[in-house]
Amino acid sequence: MIGSFHRIARFASCLGGIIAGQFATPITSTTASGATRSFMSASNQIYRAQTTEWDLPEGVFTPSEIITGVTPLLLTVLSKLGNDPQGHPSSKKLLLDNLANSLSTNSRESTMPIKDTQGESSRQEIQAQANKIGIYLVEQARKLDLENPNLNIDIRSPCEGHLWTRAVANLLMGRRSNGQLMQLFNEYLHQMVLLRDALLPFENYQDVRFQIQKSKSGPGLRKFEKARSALLVECLTRAVSQKTLVEVAKAFTAPDLPTGGYGFQYSSFVVLPAFLFGSSSIRLLRIYPTQIEESENPILFDYEYPDYYTAQRTEISQDIDVITSQTSFGTSVGTKYSLAVENSSKSPDNRGLLKLRLNVPEGSCLSVDVGQVARGWRFSTHLQHAPGNTQTSAPPIGEITSIVHKINNVLDLPGLVSSTDADTHILFATNSLIRLALLGKLYPHNVFLAEGKEGIAEAESFPEMFGGRFVIIGGKFKESLDFAQLVKGELKETV
Repeated sequence: MIGSFHRIARFASCLGGIIAGQFATPITSTTASGATRSFMSASNQIYRAQTTEWDLPEGVFTPSEIITGVTPLLLTVLSKLGNDPQGHPSSKKLLLDNLANSLSTNSRESTMPIKDTQGESSRQEIQAQANKIGIYLVEQARKLDLENPNLNIDIRSPCEGHLWTRAVANLLMGRRSNGQLMQLFNEYLHQMVLLRDALLPFENYQDVRFQIQKSKSGPGLRKFEKARSALLVECLTRAVSQKTLVEVAKAFTAPDLPTGGYGFQYSSFVVLPAFLFGSSSIRLLRIYPTQIEESENPILFDYEYPDYYTAQRTEISQDIDVITSQTSFGTSVGTKYSLAVENSSKSPDNRGLLKLRLNVPEGSCLSVDVGQVARGWRFSTHLQHAPGNTQTSAPPIGEITSIVHKINNVLDLPGLVSSTDADTHILFATNSLIRLALLGKLYPHNVFLAEGKEGIAEAESFPEMFGGRFVIIGGKFKESLDFAQLVKGELKETV
């Protein structure tokens, strides 16, 4: 019985596409000459155009403004359904409850049914992010004034196979409805699903500014279909790659940038991995309102080493800059820190390298590629979050040599620093920017992040993987110097 209803609900959601005929040709912006886009105003009033067509106007919008811009589709459905008969549930509530189910990852009507994420951190993170954004979008939709609508939108919406709840199927297939209303609700659902998925890469999704442009792909956010399909395949079948998240992030922010990279700058915003700003996220991005380099064109932040496996490596040894006294660990390397974009003006496709620069007391300047820092963060073992290792017996501590190195000399070595011995190489760094620099300098293999000295023994209990271990010790990343301050400009040492 449940399976039968499942098929009926899917058929019903597509049926409207058969009844209402062809696409409006063309489906264009509803903004008439002299009309105001009141859905952008602070009062959050609904845009009420007297038209049979619908689209989002061109411009730069927040997620909440896009929700308001999509709402006329739902308003028309409610307008045509008319007043709810006495004793019947609210049509508005039924339709928005369906939206909530569609944006959830664990309902029958889910449009992103991510399951079996045990042991797969990227899909777990995206699942949590999708649910968080879905709740936010539904809350914003429920807040809008949906009373007394007076709209007459009539568009052709291709069937996307989004399921309806039993209550919505009864409502939209009942006497009060028709094929036009089925299509309008399908389009409303799909636009909200597209918005949810376009926001997925951004940890601070409420702060995103999307650039909406007219597209031959269809109205609203439909130009995002191709990027969404690639994202959905990964979400449902395998690990979600950083590359895919970056491409999704570009869709409505910097669509003209080439593929690749780990972050970018557009308009008056930068988009970079969220962990740089103190987040514990492994893969999500964060948008920040500033420019690192003044430019009218967007800039793609690309990796210095496209394939880090083939990058130059320097072997670290027991003889290099060993500290024998705990009192001389030293955690301060630079007196000031800065970010610099290199090669963007020389690149025909606006690619550049973003470097973290550290000026040391001796007068020299050390620099590390922020892209390699991001790799180091993703591939390192975060001991405070790591699951218990699966090794049946830890190696005897006496068989492992622990070596403490001077940070500035490690950072000054050419290429990426690696180790082929079985030793544990320890780096104490209480400064968060120094820790970031080390992540960008060490070959991202057998690198452990620990808050305290107890992390040394914990790292040594993990199975050895083709070489020595590097343990960076120095507290939580949210402490000490702030990368967000660095994005704004040069930052002087304060510790």
